[in-house]
Amino acid sequence: MKMGIAIDDQYINDYEASVFKSSEDANQGHRSRLHNFKSQHENDFEFYFRKEDFDAFTYERAIIDNAVAKQARKKVNRKMHLLHDRIFPKLKDKGYDLHPHHRHSNIVSGFAHTARNSKTLDGM
Repeated sequence: MKMGIAIDDQYINDYEASVFKSSEDANQGHRSRLHNFKSQHENDFEFYFRKEDFDAFTYERAIIDNAVAKQARKKVNRKMHLLHDRIFPKLKDKGYDLHPHHRHSNIVSGFAHTARNSKTLDGM
């Protein structure tokens, strides 16, 4: 099953040429170019994150810490880690000066309620 498009050198070069202008703030022109770039690729693939992934952070699940809600958020947490592990090396190879957290578990925010986080887990 196709889970997305390949983020290869050609895709990155197209993105940088079409959207990113390092001398420019995120103004209307930038947003317009970004929208146009995204719309070219919208129907080319199935999205990596699906409706059920977003549903893991709906209001009902965001405030509840039962096993079902926690498992739904944990699934998204794992997908985010996998996505990081796939794209981070490619970004480093492009020469970006990136520094992830030294603990892999802290690269993505937690999926369970703890005394140190908000009472509402509505995103990661």
